[in-house]
Amino acid sequence: MKKLYFFAFTLTIVLWVAACSDGKSTLPDDNSNIVLFQLTPSANGVEEFLEISEIKMLYQNEFCYNVTPQTISDEYGFQIFKLDQCCAGFLLYENEIYTLGEYFGGLGITSFAVADIDQNGKSELYFTYSWGSGIHRSLAGYFDTHNKEVVLFDYSYFNKDMVFVNENHSLSLYEADVDVKSFVDISLLQGEEKVGDIVFDSDKIQLITSQEANSG
Repeated sequence: MKKLYFFAFTLTIVLWVAACSDGKSTLPDDNSNIVLFQLTPSANGVEEFLEISEIKMLYQNEFCYNVTPQTISDEYGFQIFKLDQCCAGFLLYENEIYTLGEYFGGLGITSFAVADIDQNGKSELYFTYSWGSGIHRSLAGYFDTHNKEVVLFDYSYFNKDMVFVNENHSLSLYEADVDVKSFVDISLLQGEEKVGDIVFDSDKIQLITSQEANSG
């Protein structure tokens, strides 16, 4: 009888281990390596960037700034630049230049996150930005380092701004309280209202708003 109980117990353990190892584990993905940062203006690499990009200034007294913390550039190779009058933002990555969202009439790029949401081994660069001719709107997008393309989420948060938050190892967006010292020196603090989460679902990275999550 003892042998029978031991066999049944052993079989239970084996089945439990198999269920947890079949690729369908209910344990959440570990997105704990989410790095958040905001605009950090400096002159690092600006001259070289302007030579490569051949960007023409729209305003007479316009200047370009590198707004990337040096630690981010060293770790991930991202160099983000922003013009201080028209608010246009650009990414220099592996000697190629990409425009980061719209900017006319708004603040342009405002906050950032580095995370591997699709778990493909290559971290994406996420960014919030705002623009608006008459109506201020805040949006988010990301640079896909695997496909080398900028993807903009089809969602606008009107009349306010958004900021990234690492919420329980998930990348979330919240309403932001904004302090603008200049268009290249903007501080954003997390507000009370949650806007949504950035997730990998149906084989693509998506922004699921809180309204969609609650209605679903």
